[in-house]
Amino acid sequence: MREIVDTNLIELMERVAARATQRGNFGTANFLLDLVQELKEMLAPQKESGGEEKAYSVYMQVIEELLNCPSGAETEILRSHQDIIDIRFILTLRQLAAMFTDIGEKKAAEFLQKIAVPLTQALSNTN
Repeated sequence: MREIVDTNLIELMERVAARATQRGNFGTANFLLDLVQELKEMLAPQKESGGEEKAYSVYMQVIEELLNCPSGAETEILRSHQDIIDIRFILTLRQLAAMFTDIGEKKAAEFLQKIAVPLTQALSNTN
C-alpha cells in the first residue's frame, strides 16, 4: 500500500478537497479530508526524500498551468517542461483526473486524460 499511497497523493487529495469545497461539494470534501487524515497517520513513519517532493511540486505547477491555459497552449507548455515528463508525472495526471471525476469535475478530468494518453504512448515508445 505504501508504494501507491505517498505524501504526493495526500497533497493531491487535499487540493481536490479544497476545490470540492469551493464548488460546494462539502460531502466530497469532508470524505477526502477524513481519508487524508487516516492516510497521514498510516504513513507517519514514512518520509520521502526532498527531491521527490520537489518533483511533485513541479508536476502540480505544470498541471495547474495546463488547467488554466488558453485552448491550444497545452503543447507549448508541455514542450517547455519536457524535462519533467516521466511516468510519475503521467501517474499524477491520471490520479488527479480520477479525483476530478469523483467530485463531478468531468471537463477537468477529461482534459487531463486527453493529455495523459499521448504522453503515455510517447513515453512507452521511447522505452
